[in-house]
Amino acid sequence: MKKVLLGILMLFIFAVGIIGCSDDDDDDKISTNLATLTVSVGDLTFAPDTTSYAVTVSAVTTEIVIGATAVSGEATVTGTGTITLTDTVTTILVVVSANDGADTKTYTIIVTKEGGAVIVPEGVIRIHYNRDEADYEGWGLHL
Repeated sequence: MKKVLLGILMLFIFAVGIIGCSDDDDDDKISTNLATLTVSVGDLTFAPDTTSYAVTVSAVTTEIVIGATAVSGEATVTGTGTITLTDTVTTILVVVSANDGADTKTYTIIVTKEGGAVIVPEGVIRIHYNRDEADYEGWGLHL
């Protein structure tokens, strides 16, 4: 009886060992997905499966703050923080890296400054004013 029980126990241990051992390492893989993605100005509606976004801001906007949180606490997120907007169109890359460094996922945010205001550096425009002129109606600045 002991031999039969020992045989059953060994068969059980062997079966559990085969089932429990798998070459699939997906259980240990760190997610490279974002849980949140935010901007301080403009509108961005985050969807977990979307990796490209377009944000429109006012022409006078000089910076934007990007916030992001990874699904996994073990993943690293880069490309966040305060970004200076010097061009009409700025491309921002937010990269999520797994702890192995090999697996990454990139989220792209394209920030476009809308038309409207023109920013002119100080001292570039000079306007001559004649106090003897009574009527300045219709005067304007043409660039």
